[in-house]
Amino acid sequence: MNCSESRWELSANLTDGNGTGIQTVSLRVGDGTLDTTTSLGEGGINITFATYNASCCSPNVELVAVDAVGNVGTCFHSIRDSGITVLNQVTDFSRPVCQVESVSSSCSVNCSESRWELSASLTDGNGTGIQTVSLRLGDGTLDTTTSLGEGGINITIATYNASCCSPNVELVAVDAVGNVGTCFHSIRATPTPAPSSATALRVLLLLMSTALLSAFQA
Repeated sequence: MNCSESRWELSANLTDGNGTGIQTVSLRVGDGTLDTTTSLGEGGINITFATYNASCCSPNVELVAVDAVGNVGTCFHSIRDSGITVLNQVTDFSRPVCQVESVSSSCSVNCSESRWELSASLTDGNGTGIQTVSLRLGDGTLDTTTSLGEGGINITIATYNASCCSPNVELVAVDAVGNVGTCFHSIRATPTPAPSSATALRVLLLLMSTALLSAFQA
């Protein structure tokens, strides 16, 4: 059979249970069209109905559902199979945790002449493990290393270094099933302290004394 002369269609129901609610449903695999509608089901739970339609030349589809806090669920189907196969069934719903460990800064009013550095530890607990750490905000450099912590939990150490002209940074950590954790930090330049009133008075008296001495000498 010529696959271009025929089409197939899939319908799927997607729910987030008592979670934050599905925000987006998109295609990771498939060249067809995807339509979604949402209605209220039993217990007040929102149900998203997805309908996918494609040419038989595109036999595979994978739907990706993301809830309000970034948890990800996927659903794969191939018309070559006898039924739906769920890949990567999500059991990890926890976001990676980021903790700032140290910040060193020598920033002054002239930001281009100084730099600052941040060190943070990122963990995913007993989840699927952190896969990527990237910058959402910041113009500095980011380096990461991974080591084994207590209980066999992987710890990712992130070191960020930047000019004081770039005072903000936000790290984004993503685990193996798409859960997202973020970490934000900001520094402010430490201005050069203004001279005290006593110092200013001494300077003024010195100037007056110099002026009087010049007058007597004239």
